[in-house]
Amino acid sequence: MKKLFFSLFISCLMAIGSNNTLYYPALLGASIKDQGSKLYISFNYTHQSTHGSNQFAIWIEDITGKYIKTLFVTEFTGKGGFKKRETSIPKWVASSKIAKKNLESLDGSVGPTPKNPNVIYTWDCTDENKNKIPEGKYKVFIEGTTKDDNEIIFSGEFELSDNDTNITSDINFNIEYIGDSENSNMLTNVKGKFVKN
Repeated sequence: MKKLFFSLFISCLMAIGSNNTLYYPALLGASIKDQGSKLYISFNYTHQSTHGSNQFAIWIEDITGKYIKTLFVTEFTGKGGFKKRETSIPKWVASSKIAKKNLESLDGSVGPTPKNPNVIYTWDCTDENKNKIPEGKYKVFIEGTTKDDNEIIFSGEFELSDNDTNITSDINFNIEYIGDSENSNMLTNVKGKFVKN
């Protein structure tokens, strides 16, 4: 049931995305104020026809590199495909330590590669055990395996602070290519916004 709700939620959000805009609950008929503090990540996904591609993950770490939570991981890797294909989003595999965990610990964050090219994901500032995280600096990562051992990794930093209210901040992303940039159009137009209420 959780997986079905997650899929429907993402599908509804994908249906309203565009190449240039990161959409928020206010545009869906709900007030951002009512949503609590959230991180919004959007990008364009383009399916690749080459072998060893179309895998990506989105996750949160604290500023020291400690893993916090996975927001989304593609189905092949999230259901154990990293054991068969070690080049499939290896940074996420290492950070999440998923090889040492029960795969069910991902709890609804595993899904198929998107059919709609415009996607948006949200994070409610909780860890993998659904506990609210403390104030501090955090990083969001988006890793894509574009072909075999070629990778594209986006990373951006943001801050949670109890001293600020009603703060909205854009996230600036750094981009790292591992291997060559072939198929780097798999993930484009990456945007992030942190909204604190």
